[in-house]
Amino acid sequence: MSFERFIAARLVRSKRQIRFINIIMLVSVIGITVGVAALIIVLSVFNGFNSVVTRVLVGFDPHLRIEAASGPSLAATDEVLDVVRRDPHVAAAAPYIAGKALMVANRMHRVVMVKGVVDSTIDGVSGVKQRTVLGAFAFEDAPGASGVVLGQTLADRMGT
Repeated sequence: MSFERFIAARLVRSKRQIRFINIIMLVSVIGITVGVAALIIVLSVFNGFNSVVTRVLVGFDPHLRIEAASGPSLAATDEVLDVVRRDPHVAAAAPYIAGKALMVANRMHRVVMVKGVVDSTIDGVSGVKQRTVLGAFAFEDAPGASGVVLGQTLADRMGT
């Protein structure tokens, strides 16, 4: 029997009624039980939250991004895409272009990050269609016009 168990057994089985020690022991056991239960609950919630956040972030930003070492765009984009798409572990691949732009709406100006993707490839590389909250994701209805998807925070700030 370990030293700790010996002390605990003597305390629990003591013939004298020492109420103060029994109360302290009861409060300690309850405190440890509540603390362990709270820790288990918090860890479970955070593990679930972690998987949700990972799923949402992967839906908007890819696992892998291939960019040019210098300059605004990658040369030989089609050849690079063919090589990437041949890999059996790649679910989808699409070219995109990204840059900063000035957004003007309701006499408000804001510098925004713009990302352009071909509409026909967006389902495979982004979860933005499934997470559209307001409006419709129907760019094919306006031939010759480019569609724009705004984040809800930016749309609220710009009053659109």
